[in-house]
This record gives sequence, C-alpha cells and structure tokens, in this order.
Amino acid sequence: MSSVVLLTIRLAWADAGVDPIDFPEAPTKALPLALQKANLTTSDIALFEFNEAFSVVVRIAEKVCSIDPAKINVNGYVN
Repeated sequence: MSSVVLLTIRLAWADAGVDPIDFPEAPTKALPLALQKANLTTSDIALFEFNEAFSVVVRIAEKVCSIDPAKINVNGYVN
C-alpha cells in the first residue's frame, strides 16, 4: 500500500484570456473566478503557488488580488 499524503484538494478552477501584451495580468482575471466558484476569498487560502517564469506576473497578482506576499511561492524563487 502506498503512503501518499494528500497535500491539496482542488475545489474549483478557472481560466481567463487577455491580449498578448497583457499576459502578466491573466492570473488576476482567473483567480477571482476560481475563488468565487469555490465560495472562498484570498484570505481563506494558506499558500499560493504561481507557476510562472516571469516574476512580474506574481507581483501583479499580489497587488491586484490583495494577496499577502508572505503566502506566495513560499518554496519558490520569486523575490
């Protein structure tokens, strides 16, 4: 028998499209939709992981979605 530990449960998901020039803002469009579907707010989430190569994407999401920076990519490399 496997000893896999469940770390997360996906309650909802969303996607959002933006013009190519505005690509760093895409998560700020999708995140509120997913949270709304799950009946949650950013305050309800313990940690956020933005799997993104461009740090500006993370900074924009932090500001636009009012996410505490201490909760974002805690094991990542975005400063």
